[in-house]
Amino acid sequence: MALTINHQTNDISATSGSVTVDGAAVGGGGGADLYAAETTGATDPTATGTESIAIGSDARATVASAIAIGKDTYSTGTSSISIGNDAANYGAQSTDSIAIGKTAIASGTRGLAIGRTASANATNGVAVGYNTTAGNGSVAIGSGSNAGEQMSFVLGTDSIASHRYAILFGSDARSRTRSSLTIKPQYNQQFNKFFLARQTSDATAAVLQSTSPFVFSAGSDNQINIPDRSFYAFKGIVAARGNPYQSNTDCAAWEVKGMLRREVGASTTTLINSTISALTSNSPSWSFALSVDTTIGCMVVTVTGQASTTINWSAIIDAYEVKF
Repeated sequence: MALTINHQTNDISATSGSVTVDGAAVGGGGGADLYAAETTGATDPTATGTESIAIGSDARATVASAIAIGKDTYSTGTSSISIGNDAANYGAQSTDSIAIGKTAIASGTRGLAIGRTASANATNGVAVGYNTTAGNGSVAIGSGSNAGEQMSFVLGTDSIASHRYAILFGSDARSRTRSSLTIKPQYNQQFNKFFLARQTSDATAAVLQSTSPFVFSAGSDNQINIPDRSFYAFKGIVAARGNPYQSNTDCAAWEVKGMLRREVGASTTTLINSTISALTSNSPSWSFALSVDTTIGCMVVTVTGQASTTINWSAIIDAYEVKF
């Protein structure tokens, strides 16, 4: 069956062959098909949101500007995109979220989940890879990695950031405290970098914390935490600076090294030894000390400043961990 249209004579005729317009062939020609679909047993997609798009068996785009592509793929967040989720109750569920992959779910606003069972479950979370999880403002990349705590970052396999602002790299790595850096290349060894700080304004002893500038009671999530059956060989720098806005140019710094051990339970935490070497200092009245808190199972850095003097303190401690 062919259709011929001649604009000059206003004739339209149907014969066997191809479609022609004014003598020129249109279509046919053996070009590749641009899409294909097998629809046996399929259910019509549903696009009920304003300017929404649903493609695939029982795909559903139920809110404004949502896009759902793939069998049983649901896009229920405004301006969200779901691709290939293949299961109800998954997909992009919040505003501006994106979920790509079987049973991927982006339930947080602007969340991004890519990979099978990937989950971006809080605002601005990014989860990429099989069975990854990302919390508020966090990023998890790899297989089985979990950045569930706020503003954490995980790159690796089966690694878990269980503290806010923690950064992890490697396989089966575990964060030890807030605002820490962890690298784990092998199963029984791990490198930890602790960042502690505080501001003092008098000569009262104060404990540095990883939550600075916010000050809380000393706890296992803001001190140099060591897990059970572990050993730390550590080294680092403690530095202090007077407030230049108060015409204070005083500075001080110390180098510290030592060993820390813990068996089972916080009460077994032991500072085996430590050495402190003062670097050039023009304010010798400032000081600091290391000790252990056997209630929380951590090493703590305690500083003592100067009366009526604002001082910013910082400690960066590297801990080489060996664990059973």
